Amino acid sequence: MADSDFSSSLATPLGRNTTRRYVVLEHEVGPAEVHYDLCLEEDDVLVTFQLDQPPSETSEVRGRRSFDHRPLYLDYEGELSRGRGSVRAWDRGVAEDLAGSPRSASYSFRCQGGRLCGAWTLEAEPREEAPLRLAPSPSERS
Repeated sequence: MADSDFSSSLATPLGRNTTRRYVVLEHEVGPAEVHYDLCLEEDDVLVTFQLDQPPSETSEVRGRRSFDHRPLYLDYEGELSRGRGSVRAWDRGVAEDLAGSPRSASYSFRCQGGRLCGAWTLEAEPREEAPLRLAPSPSERS
C-alpha cells in the first residue's frame, strides 16, 4: 500500500477522536544544513517541531517548537519557495494520542508509520522556538 493510501485509510476525523496524521520531513536548507520537521495534524494546521536529528527508537532527540505549517505538507515533497531549500518525507503515518495534545507541554502518542512504530513522549513549551525533547516511551513500545 502506498504511503498516502496508508495514512488516509487509518486516519479518523479529529475532534473527539484521538487519531491524527503525521509526517516527518527531512528539510535540507542548504548543502550542509539539514533538520527534521515533525508535523502533527490538528484541526486545519500541522503543529510542527523542528528536530536536530530524525527520531530514534533508542535515544532522545532534541529540537525546538516551530511555527504551524499548512496541511499540504502531509503529502508535499520538493523545492520550497523563496530559497528555503527542499523537503522529502522521512516517515508518515498515523499518531494516536495517549496523553495531552501536540500543543501540550507534555504529549504522549503512539505512531503507526513506515519507520516509526510505538509510543513517544514529546516535551516542549507551547511557544515557538521553545526547546523540546522527543523520546521513545519504553513502557508503551509496540
